[in-house]
Amino acid sequence: FASMRQTGQILEDPEVSDYIQQIGHSLSSHAEEGQHQFYYFVVKDPVINAFAMPGGFIAINSGLILATSNENELAGVMAHETAHVTQRHLVRGLIDQSHAGLISTAAMLAAILLGATAGRGSPDAMEGAIMATQGAAIQHQINYTRANEFEADRIGIGTMASAGYDPLGMATFFQTLDRNSPDPSRIKAVEFLIDHPLSAERVAEARNRAQQIGRIRHADSLAYTLMRERLRSLVGNPETARDYYASLIKNGGGRSLEERYGKAVADIAVRNPAAAIPDLTALVHEYPKVDQFYGALGQAYLANGQLKESQAILDKAVNLFPRNVPITVRLAETLMHAGDNKRAQLILDDLFNVVEPTPEQTRLIAKAAHAAGDVADSYYYMSYFYLMNGDLK
Repeated sequence: FASMRQTGQILEDPEVSDYIQQIGHSLSSHAEEGQHQFYYFVVKDPVINAFAMPGGFIAINSGLILATSNENELAGVMAHETAHVTQRHLVRGLIDQSHAGLISTAAMLAAILLGATAGRGSPDAMEGAIMATQGAAIQHQINYTRANEFEADRIGIGTMASAGYDPLGMATFFQTLDRNSPDPSRIKAVEFLIDHPLSAERVAEARNRAQQIGRIRHADSLAYTLMRERLRSLVGNPETARDYYASLIKNGGGRSLEERYGKAVADIAVRNPAAAIPDLTALVHEYPKVDQFYGALGQAYLANGQLKESQAILDKAVNLFPRNVPITVRLAETLMHAGDNKRAQLILDDLFNVVEPTPEQTRLIAKAAHAAGDVADSYYYMSYFYLMNGDLK
């Protein structure tokens, strides 16, 4: 995890991070063996994949989020990865590999010894025995992986249903990836299919289990559709995203609130925040209960050097949405640019006494504390930042 952060693979965006953490927490709070601490994050990678790591770290590639058709499918993949952690598949896999390695080595030595003593003129027999031993070891690993995948499906489907998502979402996403299609995006799904080997039996079992539990009506949240558009602009080439929205508008589209938001995010990403401000101002007036629009407008004002306007809209948003993580982080960033580091530290302290911060947010409050002259708090938060990244030294 630490190396991924250092190489810039993790998307450090308050809005996307908060959304994916909210979905993850809704699942982990209903998971079996739910005492684990989880941290869900997005990786800047167009390849369709997701994976769990030791310590409860669960990564979701940006390409996977964009490949999902609805929020149920995203929750299905995240529930599957959560189950890998709760069922201790990573630990059990390491133990199994070490045992299998010892057995495989002993078997290979036995095969070599047998070939050497049974017949000096029969090298083919020795080679055949070695190949058979290696084949058996590989098959054992395949079987173990398949067993884990089936178990993660079974546990994950139950978890997502308990959290209020349609349990069929997992099966439909698997089926979409596995279906033969000329769609070029399928090429990006190869990595997911390698890491999560699918079969007709597995897809059918996931579908049958979902039907047994019963369908649950779960409509996509607005946050899901907005974050998909945000990712389109933040991951990859922002110029390409801006061209995409320009093409939509040229062809009579681009009028949905999600697309208008995505275009504004793209304008900010290509360092043209002045173009985003009128669009986001209109969205705030039309949809005054959508917190993402306030955060983006505050971000646009800050990027455009309008600190007073940024602080004004974000102060209003904090009053409307108390302890909203992205809004509070955006306000703290604006306050720090304006030199009001003490207030930035205070609002972040108030927030993170209630909400678990991400590593990047922990570093932000350490920076605010240091700038405010609170050296002790600065050291405390930086030590916590290093701990979160596994940098014990």
